[in-house]
Amino acid sequence: MFAFQSTLFQGDQLLQAIADDAPAAGGGLTRISQTQNRNDPAVGKVQLALLDWRPDALPNHGADGDYGGETAGAVHRFKAEELGVPEAEIINDVGPLTVQRLDAIRAAAEGPAPLPAAVVRVVNQYGEPLAGVVVTADDGSAVATDGDGVAAFALAGAQAATLEVGSLLAALGDLLERAADGFDPGAATVVTPSLPASFVLDPGVQSDVVVVARVDVEVALLAPVEGSPRVEGAGARAEVEGEVVRLALQSAGGAGALLLLDPPPAGEIPVAAMPPLDEWLALPPEAVPAWVTAASEPLPDPPSPQTWAAFAPDALLASLFGSGDAASLHELLSALEAPPAAGQDPATVLEARAEMVGAFLSLGPDAGAIGQESGSEKPAAMQEET
Repeated sequence: MFAFQSTLFQGDQLLQAIADDAPAAGGGLTRISQTQNRNDPAVGKVQLALLDWRPDALPNHGADGDYGGETAGAVHRFKAEELGVPEAEIINDVGPLTVQRLDAIRAAAEGPAPLPAAVVRVVNQYGEPLAGVVVTADDGSAVATDGDGVAAFALAGAQAATLEVGSLLAALGDLLERAADGFDPGAATVVTPSLPASFVLDPGVQSDVVVVARVDVEVALLAPVEGSPRVEGAGARAEVEGEVVRLALQSAGGAGALLLLDPPPAGEIPVAAMPPLDEWLALPPEAVPAWVTAASEPLPDPPSPQTWAAFAPDALLASLFGSGDAASLHELLSALEAPPAAGQDPATVLEARAEMVGAFLSLGPDAGAIGQESGSEKPAAMQEET
């Protein structure tokens, strides 16, 4: 069966039968002529292709869908000039060679077929689409995702692409108040804002990208907390309950955060009553409000908060998810809580979390939660990131 190149001729059963030189239902061969299939819709297609060959081929009637004398004459000239058929052998009908050559001419006029779109869908770790994320392909083309988190590219072949970090952070918003639950990304590519690993755009294929921007850590302390924990900086939220610290960390464009402990307030502040009010104001004692007092000496400086631990959320996320291994997304999250399994190398398991959690676990067995000196050094990786 002849394979049409032009979109115009594709799927037309009559033109396909002529191109294949198929027999007609009533005998003979399938053709278009002034006596056979004269007003079939395929006639208009042949006329359009003749006009692609010569714009003046049908000067009077154009592509009117009727195989009349003007169209028959144009086909006659086409066979003589384009196909090189000797004059004595020309029949004014549309046969296989005419259809096949007109198809090639029409395909050239149509130009290259539109490329199937290469599509990428970007969602957060909760499965929600991220709108406004700029996706950049290797050829320099850039498309922002729509409200469904989708960006479509017209590409001639497969290309690598990345997500633009600034637009990605803006699309993520604040995730620190969200529940910690995620979803199974399946075969999607997993990236983090600080390490937007490249993924492949394939024409005709949808690529799914999951952006992991938050992790949750629960740490059991070696001693109870004394004081009020407070986060200073971006990308972190902390809750302390007894001897457990729960941390929510979100990518913050490379910014770091400190977890501070504000010491308990002083139990007493020395104050003394003002000089007797009756020396300058006559009021009955019951009219003097209790707050009319003054400090007998300068108040002591308030206690300074201590730096308890430092966090670099982006560094932790990049360490956990930088490989883009989608299958291990939940395994990586649970690894933050679970001890190494039997047979596993503890150093390997702890590599992703040691920098941050180490600030807590390094406390000595007899030290309180605020026993760490305020000037104590952070782990080297934290110093570099924060």
